[in-house]
Amino acid sequence: MIRPITRALLAMSVLLAACDDDDGCVPPPPYDVSTEADAPQDLVDGAPDGTSDAPFDPTADDGGSPDPAADGSDPSGEEAAVPAVPMCLLRCTTSTTCGTPSSPAFDSDNYACTDGFCVYTGCLSDSECVDTSGAGFGCDFSTSPAYCTQTCSTSSGCGYPSMPAYTPTHYTCTGGFCRYTGCRSDAECVDTVGAGYRCNTTMSIAYCTQSCSTYADCGTPSSPAYDSDNYDCTAGFCVYSGCNSDAECVDTLGAGYGCH
Repeated sequence: MIRPITRALLAMSVLLAACDDDDGCVPPPPYDVSTEADAPQDLVDGAPDGTSDAPFDPTADDGGSPDPAADGSDPSGEEAAVPAVPMCLLRCTTSTTCGTPSSPAFDSDNYACTDGFCVYTGCLSDSECVDTSGAGFGCDFSTSPAYCTQTCSTSSGCGYPSMPAYTPTHYTCTGGFCRYTGCRSDAECVDTVGAGYRCNTTMSIAYCTQSCSTYADCGTPSSPAYDSDNYDCTAGFCVYSGCNSDAECVDTLGAGYGCH
């Protein structure tokens, strides 16, 4: 079963514009949805805590995320982004039951209860991000919702040197925040994520994405909401098409979750 912080962050994983709503891609670390055994192998959460059988095993317990494209919306964090495809979200009657109390950037004041589901509305301050992700992170209000993002003065301070697809040369430093510019080769993705991943250049920003010849090649068999029948195989890449039922979400994440 997925740990509590992972459950909370799975609900906000679909907000990532950086992946062009293509949930078959692996965003730059720190990630935004879980790679644990019973979660989708290609989605990693904002508090990396992957297990040994995940294709990607992030290191720190931080709440950062890639930088979704800014759309000029209210930076106050009040706008809740509804998933573009059906996703497993925690049910609610009020936002006070949403989030993870021990994680300042993902506790109840960072969520709205929309149509009976918890929807992430964004970080509220730099201090939330530091307390959640550690020094070197800030709340990037240029995105909607606002996300905890790695801060920088130059791109040399960005990324993860030990991960070929996410070294500092794959970032720019813009507005004081690290911006991922994309993977550059299939070899980078294999070396970073594992066999079966390729650099998906069909997206506006290239990401390491699970490759396929049929949808049956996609997903995590042990996770009902993220197994092969929750994916399409499009142009040779796995694309998450959404959960199919409330039962899938309960079986994957536990009681209280539904498909929305």
